[in-house]
Amino acid sequence: MMIYDHVILGAGLSGLPKAEKLLSTIANDARVLILDPDPQNLCHRTFCTWRKKTDLNHPHQHLVSHRYNQFRITSQDQEKGLIKSFDEFVYERIPGDVFYREMHKKIFSDPRFEILITAAKEVTEAKDHVVIKTQDNQKIYAQKVWSSLTQGSPDLIQHFFGLEIETDFDFFDESVVDLMDFRVEQKNEVRFIYILPFSKRIGLVEFTLFSQTLLSADEYEKELRLYLLKKLNLSDFKIRQIEKGAIPMTLDPWPLFSSSLENSHITSIGGAAGQIKASTGYSFIRNQDEQRFNKSPSLFHWRYRVYDVLLISIMKSNGSVISEIFPQLFSQNSSDVLFRFLDEKTSFIEEIQIFYKLPWKNFLQQLILNYPFPFVAGILLLANSTSFVYAGHQVGAIFLWLVPVIGLFSLGISHGSIDHKIEVKLSKLKFYSVYLAGFISFFILWLISPLASLVFFIFLSADHFGENEFLRALKISNDQFRVRILTIVWGLAVSLMAPLFHWEAAKVILQTLLRDSEFGNFLSIDQARIGGLTLAFFALVSAKLLARYEFKALGRRVPVVLSTFFLCFVFWKLPLIPGFLSFFCFWHSWNTIAQQRKFLNWSASHYLKEAAPFTILASLSLVGVVFYSDSLINFWPYLFLFLGALTVSHSIMLKRFYKFKFYFKSKV
Repeated sequence: MMIYDHVILGAGLSGLPKAEKLLSTIANDARVLILDPDPQNLCHRTFCTWRKKTDLNHPHQHLVSHRYNQFRITSQDQEKGLIKSFDEFVYERIPGDVFYREMHKKIFSDPRFEILITAAKEVTEAKDHVVIKTQDNQKIYAQKVWSSLTQGSPDLIQHFFGLEIETDFDFFDESVVDLMDFRVEQKNEVRFIYILPFSKRIGLVEFTLFSQTLLSADEYEKELRLYLLKKLNLSDFKIRQIEKGAIPMTLDPWPLFSSSLENSHITSIGGAAGQIKASTGYSFIRNQDEQRFNKSPSLFHWRYRVYDVLLISIMKSNGSVISEIFPQLFSQNSSDVLFRFLDEKTSFIEEIQIFYKLPWKNFLQQLILNYPFPFVAGILLLANSTSFVYAGHQVGAIFLWLVPVIGLFSLGISHGSIDHKIEVKLSKLKFYSVYLAGFISFFILWLISPLASLVFFIFLSADHFGENEFLRALKISNDQFRVRILTIVWGLAVSLMAPLFHWEAAKVILQTLLRDSEFGNFLSIDQARIGGLTLAFFALVSAKLLARYEFKALGRRVPVVLSTFFLCFVFWKLPLIPGFLSFFCFWHSWNTIAQQRKFLNWSASHYLKEAAPFTILASLSLVGVVFYSDSLINFWPYLFLFLGALTVSHSIMLKRFYKFKFYFKSKV
């Protein structure tokens, strides 16, 4: 039997440093296996990174072939950008083949280490060990697994094609690395040239793109030769070597194999642990630091992910503007502050100063688009507190209802309008049959017992809200029972807090809905508020526990406790319907649409176009319900039936979508 103490999945920039660290930490009789289908892949790459000059005494300093103290960023409208000093930093280059040979010589000269050229197909975690099945049907047992393997589709791909060229005259400036030269056609993407000189006559000239689609080899080379000819006036050169590759730029990395919270047999490393900086693609130094220091991020370190979200979103929506933003970023900030910012080591004050000097419109727009709930809730809280009257109407009260209603028709209804596009393993006939069955079943249940239908609806919504919000925790834990319970507790609190905080208004609606004029009298307003506060406490506790799963898998803190606290405050301060609709539309529905768009690779306009027929149909039905009702009170039972029936069918389909496309499988 193949039994090992440690198995490392992936012999790359994270797997090999992990093996290197194990050399000095494991027992003399320990056995370590590294699995990789293509371990020589590193040989065809060049690894470059900036590093503080005070940190030059690192384990791989003897492998550095070149160091640069100056860099240049050139915008589209410049003849040549200004040369800047790296100041307290230095830029280093380590050839991939040198790194590969050094690491392999160091690791595999030790009899405790072995390598198997194959890939892991399945990893199963038992109580006291891990079972690994390989692509060639071998079975391996391990006490500990370190996995750098990821799945899913990246937000963007950093892909590049470079020519290592040699000229017969002095051409390169050996002291300067051109990090970004934007003097190429952008085509609404991020496109630039990267120049790394090795000598006066030899250097790497690389065409780099941040986009969602790759180019053909001919397209890369054509653009590169055109740049060399038109911008550098160079047509005669010898090609020594070709370098190409692609790096995933992922805001939410999904480990292919991850551990549950109660067991620690599987640990994510490298890209699976979020060690590739999403907005830059740099990972070499982050992987080294992961093994050398193993520091936990600070409490508010999640703000750097927000910055990455903004930059990635700008790159995806209007990539060409990056050719303006990045030159400003580098020219208006000191090198020390800038590279510490890219290393996620600046203070919040320094970060404010950095963004203040940039074109704020693009960042503010993406901040609102990616995090709409805080902005909408803030507007509603302000509207609820204002007493300004115009033309006999209280402006605050109009906004308080207008914004949530707009959200309901534009987002709340739309987020379930493309269920037929994301559904898997069902024919159209079966899909519509299931959808119709959900409608009819809920209607029949309400006719038989309104109370039973209400309880069912609340628990269904709780499961739906919790699953949508904590999908990553469910996946990382392999849909563990205790995690599912925690997500339901969070969803239940979110579903019931607003009614309990505003019990008097909720009671009137419930009495009409349940056809019981006495319902709710068993609970006083004060008791209901205490119940709401109790649920808020459980929501915060469950959010805290669920956040540990992401921290375990990625070493990354997420602000779910802070966002849950703000949600509780919004439910407390806003009236019942505006408060709950703001969450439903601008938090839950917005997140669902984002998940669907990412999976389908749809733009916002394409999503709205595809969803329009069903959104219009559902909206007209809802409007019809309003006109059919002879009063606002009588409207609620019809609205409940309408939304309840939709929720039943939508929840079933979305659960299948999560199971088949997110829980266990990735989009290829």
